[in-house]
Amino acid sequence: MVDNASSDDGAAKALLARPDLTLVRTETNLGFGGGCNLGWTRASRPYIAFVNPDVLLQPDTLSILVQRLRQEPHGIVGPAVLDEHGSPRAPNRRQSVFVDFIQVFPSAGRWTHRLGWDGRVSAEHPVRRYGGPVAFVEGACFVVRKSDLEAIGGFDTDFFLYCEEQSLALRLKRLGGRSFYDPAAVARHSGAHATNVVAPLALSHYFRSRVILYRKRDGAVRGCLSAALLLVGAVCQFVIALANHAMGRVSNNTPLLTLAILRGIVSGTLARLQSDH
Repeated sequence: MVDNASSDDGAAKALLARPDLTLVRTETNLGFGGGCNLGWTRASRPYIAFVNPDVLLQPDTLSILVQRLRQEPHGIVGPAVLDEHGSPRAPNRRQSVFVDFIQVFPSAGRWTHRLGWDGRVSAEHPVRRYGGPVAFVEGACFVVRKSDLEAIGGFDTDFFLYCEEQSLALRLKRLGGRSFYDPAAVARHSGAHATNVVAPLALSHYFRSRVILYRKRDGAVRGCLSAALLLVGAVCQFVIALANHAMGRVSNNTPLLTLAILRGIVSGTLARLQSDH
């Protein structure tokens, strides 16, 4: 267990429940990827499972994922992830700056799903029923080989929060691997409880990581153009949020949240990247 500079007594409770636990403590918060790197590098088994603390697994989920992974020379395998209503989330398509641009405007959520502009595969796609290769699996639960993590350098710590699974998928693809969705394995994700508590901070990291992903994936020029497009959208939404606030209208995106988006985009554009992943 990695205690990533937490401020509660979670590590102490874990030790009481499991005295045989290997506990690793950090002095500062290393981010999601940094904390995961401390964990998997100390693992002794060939397969590594990453499971969010708010995820519940069916008894056979991990065994199904490992069996599927054994058929992949290099890869990452994820289950069907159920939302709080028990409905499986649609698998992901390749991350698109166009989808991110639309997500800057909360009101767009009313029609993006119907038009297929939400970054997910359609309801009719056979991968949803039978499984198969996808752009990337859900970060809430997946299994990967330790040897593959070693080959690609583990999690890219330029991402403090969000986009880690996309980064892993892109780098595994360079090894000839792929991301695989297996609906026979099921995990229930109760929701982003931790990030909902600090919504502005989480939203800022979300868009910061998106910009960093585009810079790494598409190159400096295209990455900066993507950031510019997102910035234009965020400025427009900020004006809309201010107008709604001034007129007393209830909106899904307050000026404070829109400012968080702006900070994230600017931070991701100006971030000095430490790795070449």
